[in-house]
Amino acid sequence: MSDERKKFIRDPETFELSTKVTPVKPSWLRAEIEGNYLIPQVDTGINIFVTNAVVNDPEFNLEDFVNSQLSDEQVKRFFEFVASKHSKYDIKTIPEPDQLVQMWQDVKIAITQLLFLFKDLANKSEVAIRPDREVLNQGSLIEMSEYFNEPTFQSQVRLLKSLVQHWELSLKSEEAKELAKNYRTALRGASREMSHSIWDLHKGNFRKLLLANLDQIGPITPYVIEKLLRFLDV
Repeated sequence: MSDERKKFIRDPETFELSTKVTPVKPSWLRAEIEGNYLIPQVDTGINIFVTNAVVNDPEFNLEDFVNSQLSDEQVKRFFEFVASKHSKYDIKTIPEPDQLVQMWQDVKIAITQLLFLFKDLANKSEVAIRPDREVLNQGSLIEMSEYFNEPTFQSQVRLLKSLVQHWELSLKSEEAKELAKNYRTALRGASREMSHSIWDLHKGNFRKLLLANLDQIGPITPYVIEKLLRFLDV
């Protein structure tokens, strides 16, 4: 978790915006699994992959995403995947199934915060990472849904979609796969606490990849990119 987010207390009880529960789409879970495998023990890959899967979904609906919950079958599949990879790389801790459920809650919080951060940056508003309780309420849901649907902001929305898609493709490049392989190798035998220090040693290389070829995306300032990368802890 990046320093930008550490100061806010998780409060999952405020997260559900209604009694409505929606399923986690297979593409969202697949993105979480792919991001977790590529860059385990930190949130960077997960947040980029899932954000791309969510905002570039042709049927994008923020309320469905916010109210989504993993099914028992999805939790089982996720647990089996994580357990096998942690065993392969001799990572000391293996999350319990209930921790994987909480992980999905945390992913939803992080991505909702990321969307608000981009919106504030794009509109030159006062920029701060909004606490969980401020992004995860009905008023905020309406605000963000209007942002995605308002014609005035469509150029910004397209920029966001292109940016996260570009970043995912960058992390799927052969160069990124080699960097990730080296990082995962360095994780062997590491505790959760040690893994963050190991990530700090490796993330600069990933940062260079994410900064490359941004001129292909559109008009986005270095300041905006820097704030987003800091949020993503890279």
